[in-house]
Amino acid sequence: DAIWPIEVLKIYLSMAYCASGFCKLAASAYFRSFWGNGPTLQCYIYEAMWTRPAQHPAVRWAQEFLLCSPYICTIFGILSLIFEAGFPFVLLLPHTLMVAAGAGVSLAFHAGIELLMGLDFLSYWCPVLLAFGAQ
Repeated sequence: DAIWPIEVLKIYLSMAYCASGFCKLAASAYFRSFWGNGPTLQCYIYEAMWTRPAQHPAVRWAQEFLLCSPYICTIFGILSLIFEAGFPFVLLLPHTLMVAAGAGVSLAFHAGIELLMGLDFLSYWCPVLLAFGAQ
C-alpha cells in the first residue's frame, strides 16, 4: 500500500540520528575524550553566545547558567548520546509512544539546540518528523 514510503522515511530518520550518536562515540574513542563530557556542550554554548547571541534574556540566563554547570552539561551530553544512538528502538514502540518519542522528543531536542546554540534544525526536521504520526 501507500504506507511503505512513510515507513522507509522513519527508518531513514532513525538511522540518521543513530549515525550521529555513533559518530560521536567513535570520535570519543579515537580522540580518547568522551563527547558527553560537560565541557563539550559548554564549548558549543559559549561559541553560540559570541557568534549567534540570543535575543531573549531568559535564553541568555540559561546559557550563562549552563556555562557554570559542567555536571548538568554532562547529563545533557549523555542524554543526547542515548537519544541519538538509541533512536532506532523508537521504531519498536507502540504507535502512540512512537509518536511521542519519535516526533515529540525530537522536536524538544531540536528546540533546545535552537534556543541554546542558535542552530535552526527545526525548519528542516519539523515536516519530516511528522512521519512518525502516520500509521
